[in-house]
Amino acid sequence: MSDIQVRKFDELSPEEAEMLVRDVAEAERGYSMAQLEAGEKRMRGRPLSVGDSPAVKVLRVRIDQERDVKLSKYMNEHHLTQSAAVRDLLDKALAEV
Repeated sequence: MSDIQVRKFDELSPEEAEMLVRDVAEAERGYSMAQLEAGEKRMRGRPLSVGDSPAVKVLRVRIDQERDVKLSKYMNEHHLTQSAAVRDLLDKALAEV
């Protein structure tokens, strides 16, 4: 069964209705070739940079359950994604080297 819900326009919140009206008007105006080509050139997927620096390596690490629990706790306490938490902890550890 699908999670998609079909709603009538008058069932939308004022913010949703405004956004829909704006999007419809934009689509009806159409797009220039430059806009369409720019959309094609835009990269899809994850960004290739981390902050201001290019990401040059993907690192895969196996960890035990104890480390996983500690990492999850750190992520939750600092409101970070797993990747951001690992980078943050690596920076702290490598600052001592």
